[in-house]
Amino acid sequence: MRVKVARRFVAYLAAHMANTDFDATEMVFRNRAVAGRMLAGQLAAYRHRRDVVVLGIPHGGVIVAREVAHALHAPLQPLIAAQGLDRIQRRASLLGAQPPLRLEGCTVIVVDDGLATGATMRAALTALRAERPAWIVVALPVGPPDAQDLIGTAVDEFVCVASPPGFSRIVDHYVEFAAVSDNEVRAALVHPTGGR
Repeated sequence: MRVKVARRFVAYLAAHMANTDFDATEMVFRNRAVAGRMLAGQLAAYRHRRDVVVLGIPHGGVIVAREVAHALHAPLQPLIAAQGLDRIQRRASLLGAQPPLRLEGCTVIVVDDGLATGATMRAALTALRAERPAWIVVALPVGPPDAQDLIGTAVDEFVCVASPPGFSRIVDHYVEFAAVSDNEVRAALVHPTGGR
């Protein structure tokens, strides 16, 4: 498994950029959209690849994932952590008439707005495995230093922009961290970003 914790990127920002959208010292993002754009920079190798699909974990993860999908020119879809009928109904309520993407054989980038305990991500990855993707990347703006250990070996690649020591809560790493509604998720999914 390749691991890419972007400490060098954070150090570069601190040393070379006066960026009001990210405080590199405190590892705080202005909002989820900024976090998504920064995360997309770490995923540039996946740009313009026809086999790539970006999946956002609702609710906040879809907002981050929208920026990633846009930058990579990849399609975007929600990844529901529930199993069975609940998962199908929840995905249908967010996608509306849009059909779910086929993930078998694809490179799938799973995005959330952060990772605390890893429980949601592990559940989402369990649901995703049934779709038989060829390669799974978990991509996060922020998480604890042991974030990769919290999700286990269910992924092929792990990318995290910021892993601050003493991490305790995702909300502490955003200036703006309002709740995201179903309508905001639907709006993020309506605008096509790329596709196959």
